Amino acid sequence: MNEHLPVCVALQETLLKPSCTSNIRGYSILRKDCNTGERACGGVALLINHATPFSPVLIRTSLQAVAVCDNYTTAFQSLKRREERVKLNFSSSNEEGSNSPPTLLELRVALHRSGNTAAGPDGLHHIMLRHLSESSILSLLLLFNRIWETQVFPTQWCHVHVLPFPKLGKDPTSVNNYRPIALTSCLSKLMERIVSARLMSHITFFHHFKVDFGNQD
Repeated sequence: MNEHLPVCVALQETLLKPSCTSNIRGYSILRKDCNTGERACGGVALLINHATPFSPVLIRTSLQAVAVCDNYTTAFQSLKRREERVKLNFSSSNEEGSNSPPTLLELRVALHRSGNTAAGPDGLHHIMLRHLSESSILSLLLLFNRIWETQVFPTQWCHVHVLPFPKLGKDPTSVNNYRPIALTSCLSKLMERIVSARLMSHITFFHHFKVDFGNQD
């Protein structure tokens, strides 16, 4: 992040409690923590570069999340169109472990932590992935490493199935009483879980560093 300064970084499964503060130099953070009692679970976050104009959008109904781009400011839409035309270069001379290709251990941990979520458009389920043979797991790791090194993200992984589910106890004849569920590729989510674990480890390190030694600006 310090080398490439991405405009935005999306994190899943942040496992942060509301009492845990987050502060990364050069970035604003938007968080939605998910907690059950004393235990943190789930959670998402967006890290946004300070050079990027943005404003939070209030989602009044669940289905607004599907077409939230209609609420973007003119300045952000212009920036979005410009940035999407730029070919990203993730190559780095930095030898930190976070820049190295995924390892077999990281893949096994991500597989172990994957839930029994529904399959995406490709029809592959986490249960299937967790029961792969040893040779198939190595082939999957080879695929992830190739994606990492060539910086080419499969276009099929960008496709989702969005299904509307009625809210419990609500009138099913009203569109406002539905919430959208986006089903993405489990392979994509598996690789995202590996990257997310690295980023969260990086964030946690700097959080404890600040607690122990103060802000070292």
